[in-house]
Amino acid sequence: MDGEPIEPILVDTNDAYEKYFETVKTTTVTLHQFTAVWCKRCGTIKNEIVDAFSGDDSIKWILSDITETDELSQRFEVSKMPRVDVYTGSRLSGSLDAFDITIENIISAVEEARPTFALDEDF
Repeated sequence: MDGEPIEPILVDTNDAYEKYFETVKTTTVTLHQFTAVWCKRCGTIKNEIVDAFSGDDSIKWILSDITETDELSQRFEVSKMPRVDVYTGSRLSGSLDAFDITIENIISAVEEARPTFALDEDF
């Protein structure tokens, strides 16, 4: 896609996670990627997310490095790497991890998570 490259927002604590989802629009699809410095596949997924979603302003990407803090990995019971959770607004739509995680599956999960209608913001 053309346009601005998608940039991850670092979310490394429960407070940062809560604050992010307090401000997200109900029509926004968010990818929450759990990563670790030792996980080579996590780096590949990062690059593929940039390639697939740059220029799409309806997609946001938050990143939690489990080697920096285990607060979020414990909260979400992250046991397999890499892992990407997909949200519509603040509602979890799906989760992919380990061998299920391919860019094709992430794109499919995003398409399934996209709202099928626009909500009236003034409603």
